[in-house]
Amino acid sequence: MNNTIKILRKLGLNKKEAKIYLSLIKSGPGSVQDISRSTSINRSTIYQRLENLKGKGLVIFEKGEKGIIIRAIHPSKIEEVIKKKVTKAKKLQNEYKDILPNLLSLFQPETAEAKFMHFEGVKGLRRMIYDFEMEAQDKNLYGYTTIKITNILGNKFIKKYHKKFFEKEYIDHFIISDNEENEDYIRNVTNSKLFKRKRIIVKTLPKDIFNPSVSVSIYDDKYAISLMKEGIPFGVIIQNAEIADHQMEVFRILWEKAKEI
Repeated sequence: MNNTIKILRKLGLNKKEAKIYLSLIKSGPGSVQDISRSTSINRSTIYQRLENLKGKGLVIFEKGEKGIIIRAIHPSKIEEVIKKKVTKAKKLQNEYKDILPNLLSLFQPETAEAKFMHFEGVKGLRRMIYDFEMEAQDKNLYGYTTIKITNILGNKFIKKYHKKFFEKEYIDHFIISDNEENEDYIRNVTNSKLFKRKRIIVKTLPKDIFNPSVSVSIYDDKYAISLMKEGIPFGVIIQNAEIADHQMEVFRILWEKAKEI
């Protein structure tokens, strides 16, 4: 039942609207009072939710002997509701394409001043990586990493990240220390689909000269750094072309000295 409510909510229903619709499906047509008894939702709220359901085409009002009766549409009709949403989405997508050139002409790029964005906690770091790094215009990403970031972000997020990474056709170039702590991580990377398809290029540096406690990404005009520490991890994105270019020079020096796996 919970999964059904989740899917109905994806159609634009809130939790109470989903409960009302399911009640009508299960119990058949009824009055507001009947619905209130079966859902434990007060009648004033039901009136509001029914109007929304009617507007979405999921219920109809009929005149009965004792007043208005509400009837849910047959579940198979929901597919028509979905098709309408898809049609509207496609129309909006086409309209967006029409106005995109105008929006781009109005866009004013950042000046030489740096823009700073701060992200705190696990959710903040996930947003920093998924919503910003995974929207990079350049398909080549650069940086160096620590396995701590994988441990903190969690395997479920990493799988979601890799899926988007693959779909966006990015190529990641990163350096990692060859210390013992990283052996399993390096082994997993080299066995991954992304590595075998040359979408990830990994090099290592000896631990005595390179053993970072931070994770760094360089992409477009951004330099992103994440600090994994006890308590609350945090990250910062600095958006400035000069800073990003300078960090790329540092990265290239390390990259030339590193050993490819």
